[in-house]
Amino acid sequence: MTVADTAPVPPAPPARGNRFPLMVFLLAVVLVLAAGAGIFWLLRPRLVFTNALAGRVRLVVGEDPPLTLAPGASVRIALARGRTMVVQWELVRPLSADGQPMGEEVRGSSVSRGPSGTLRAAATSRTGQIRRGANAQAACAAIIVPYTAA
Repeated sequence: MTVADTAPVPPAPPARGNRFPLMVFLLAVVLVLAAGAGIFWLLRPRLVFTNALAGRVRLVVGEDPPLTLAPGASVRIALARGRTMVVQWELVRPLSADGQPMGEEVRGSSVSRGPSGTLRAAATSRTGQIRRGANAQAACAAIIVPYTAA
């Protein structure tokens, strides 16, 4: 028998590994990462601020641009983790005919170190509080309104 008499050997089919376990593993990793990101986002500290005054309020949280809230309006703001949060608000005073603000300033502020959970605050004419569990901090000033008897 010569080399020319032998039949050529067909090439072996390409080796195909079982990809099912690899795909299941990658899907599990993606699901775990998505769940972790969702928990991180949902547990982010938030501030719920309500304007309980009869006038508009300008609200500044940290270094964010100011927001103006209508009377009775509420806003929910996401806060940065692990940073000291400073909340400041002031009543937007109406202007007189000569363009000067009328009335006395009504404003409040609060500082919270390392906020967690949902903090609730309100602009009121009485001393308010920003509540965070058992800790509460003063958040506004009282206003004195002139009154004349008729």
